Amino acid sequence: MDKKNVFIGVLCILLLVSVGYILLTAFEQEKAKNLSAGYQEGYSYGVKETVYTLLQQTDGCKPASVNFGNYTREVVDTACLKNSS
Repeated sequence: MDKKNVFIGVLCILLLVSVGYILLTAFEQEKAKNLSAGYQEGYSYGVKETVYTLLQQTDGCKPASVNFGNYTREVVDTACLKNSS
């Protein structure tokens, strides 16, 4: 009878450890998923903000400078090129 109680106790401990591990893993996966969604949302906002700023800067046929590292380009609305011809 004593060995049976020890065996049941060990099984209970293993069950608790297993459930804890499963819950911890599920929590970590959810946390990573939310973090990834946050990065994606920030990226989308940055792209929209960049395009919006570029549209504002080229409004009225004004050229806009675009810088990326060591590269610089002047961007002009092509509709302005057609009107000046």
